[in-house]
Amino acid sequence: MIQEDSTMSSADIVSISACKELLSIDDRDDTILALVIASSSARVERYLMRRVLEHDFCAVFDSVGQRDLVLSEYPVRNVASVRCDPMRVFGDETRLADNAWYCATVPYDVLEDMPAVLIFDPFHSLPVGRQIIRIEYTAGYPLEQMPEDLKLATVELVAWELRRVKSKQIGVSGLVPTSGRMERTVLEMQMPANVREMLEPYRRRTW
Repeated sequence: MIQEDSTMSSADIVSISACKELLSIDDRDDTILALVIASSSARVERYLMRRVLEHDFCAVFDSVGQRDLVLSEYPVRNVASVRCDPMRVFGDETRLADNAWYCATVPYDVLEDMPAVLIFDPFHSLPVGRQIIRIEYTAGYPLEQMPEDLKLATVELVAWELRRVKSKQIGVSGLVPTSGRMERTVLEMQMPANVREMLEPYRRRTW
């Protein structure tokens, strides 16, 4: 299990200490390692086309008589509020009571890696209008519950990025001295295939 600690940024998927332990890196590379971890974490989320770290979101929807709404960021941890206001002011008086007005298809305490759907009670009618429903919610994985394969993929990407930065030979095929002999080396220009394979199950899903 990859451990996390206080040395990591709030946007990092893995910590400096975890990378140093797994990659056998000493303290001299802490500065560049911190930059590479931040870059790799951001690159992972860009590849996945979603935020995977826990974050607060605000989504606005049209109301056209539908009985359900899909929350695009996931896994959903909590729905803080659902408001409906034809005037689009969204004051406290426009807040809908949970359980009475709506429920989620995925329980908030279950980290299912799939979008949650809010289903509205059929005995309540919402007014029709453009962008009059506002939902504030929290979605993504808390650091302590981040899937291990996501962490490992990020660590492997960090290792690849460090090699890319230090070698200055990305995409270059050539002979380099290794243990007293010349060997051919080619460094991938794109994200390594094994990293993409680990990340693939977590790429954004749409229905």
